[in-house]
Amino acid sequence: MGNKVSIIMPTRSRASLLRRALEGVQTQTFRDIEIVVVDDASTDDTRAMLAAEFPWVKVVRHKLSRGPSAARNSGVAVATGDWIFFHDDDDLMHPSHLADLLAATLAAPPNSLIAGPSRDFAIVEDEVVLGPAVWAAAERSDTDTLTQFLDPNSLRTITHTTILWPRSLFDKVSWDETLSFYEDFDLCGRAILSGLHVRGREVGM
Repeated sequence: MGNKVSIIMPTRSRASLLRRALEGVQTQTFRDIEIVVVDDASTDDTRAMLAAEFPWVKVVRHKLSRGPSAARNSGVAVATGDWIFFHDDDDLMHPSHLADLLAATLAAPPNSLIAGPSRDFAIVEDEVVLGPAVWAAAERSDTDTLTQFLDPNSLRTITHTTILWPRSLFDKVSWDETLSFYEDFDLCGRAILSGLHVRGREVGM
């Protein structure tokens, strides 16, 4: 297995956010990547912006909006990487995020999903204002992880954007396109049921 990473980025009519996210991806120190933007029937200038500013990005377009889960599935379908990383158009990541996450994943016990830290942020007058970092426990039972998904009052320590997913997982599991929210909890839960284990590590951001 190689270590090429496919970054899947769903978007719909948020060209300015997508531009900022793509600029962040360009700063990654890990370079063996491909970027797949799935345009879920945007009605703004997303298509023109991508063609003019990011012509090297692989673009998949939906003629009709099908939602973020369908967009992610479309991205996975054309991805050629050994690893899948889901990066939403309103996310940012530290330049060493992929490199650190890959190193931790390769060093982990077999069948591990390494979940790195995340933090909320806001853009205030072009400045990034950061919230506190959170990440999953280093070792905990699958039952405890699944219980966290189901508890509406629990601290959300796992998101789909903090995990480097093995491409082989998506031969068995896909995003549930019938879900309009918590679809990432569903994906994580079914990954666990397939035999993978979520382990938190303070790597990347």
